Amino acid sequence: MHAASALGIVGERPVGALIDSGRPTSCGAASRHFSSVPVPASPIPLSGIRTPLFKLHRKCARRARRRSLIRCSTYCVPPAVKPPWTIPAVVRHIADTLDAHGVPEAVVVGHSLGGVVAVEYARANPGRARAAVNLDGFWWGREYPGADRVSEGLLASAGTIAPPECIEEKVVNSARFGIPADRAAATARAAARPLPDGTWQTLPERAEALEIFDELNRIFALGVTPWLDEVDFPLLLVQAGRQLPPAPGMEWFGEFSARFAQGVSEELATLTRTRPTITVNRIDATHLMNMETPEAVATLVAGFVRGLPG
Repeated sequence: MHAASALGIVGERPVGALIDSGRPTSCGAASRHFSSVPVPASPIPLSGIRTPLFKLHRKCARRARRRSLIRCSTYCVPPAVKPPWTIPAVVRHIADTLDAHGVPEAVVVGHSLGGVVAVEYARANPGRARAAVNLDGFWWGREYPGADRVSEGLLASAGTIAPPECIEEKVVNSARFGIPADRAAATARAAARPLPDGTWQTLPERAEALEIFDELNRIFALGVTPWLDEVDFPLLLVQAGRQLPPAPGMEWFGEFSARFAQGVSEELATLTRTRPTITVNRIDATHLMNMETPEAVATLVAGFVRGLPG
């Protein structure tokens, strides 16, 4: 799971909302960071802050009428309003944003951390969330074997200074997954802050990453099944069918990811036997599914939404 992700919302009115689930803003502060772009009428796959979101929308726009997308970058927070990053604060921010734009009911769709937020928003707002879609948003608890080593590695890269050529390096690396260069470059730029000397600072910074990890460790302390125990709304869970190949020297992380993914698969298979409102799908892609196969993910999500009651 990436440390910062996005949440997409399509409401009953002709409007959608995309909210980067990084640091939440107050409703007043958020209003300064909105812009509108076309999106299809049905929910489409939205990914982490490292993804060129608008290009994904154009990939799927052939399917349906166009609507407006409201985008709020929660990293663009005025210094005076920077509360700690917590899931409840993000959920409140989403509700305030939808209120401000007159969206009474929505289907929330999130990828990675955004998928976790989508579930938590629907849980906290049963009268306003028609359903939720979680695209590969799962986490290991603090006590999960190997979790400390993974967290240390993720924190070590948070807020670091990268050389000017890091964007080009990420584009080359993304080509291994069939991700077009323009999409990969936009993703890389969205995940870092340009500095005056031509270098880049990676996002989120360490303090915010710690806040995000603390929230995830709290939510998933007992595992995926307990997290979803009281979910009674329509929920689509999409799991990546393939693992990202580990970087040289990181083979241990590949083993960790494969073991964790297998455990999640087993939990979800057991869960769906007794939970009719929960649907589980696996897709032939890695965690970067919304960049690798945006059409396939969009089709899967749109089909789920079309099948909702009412």
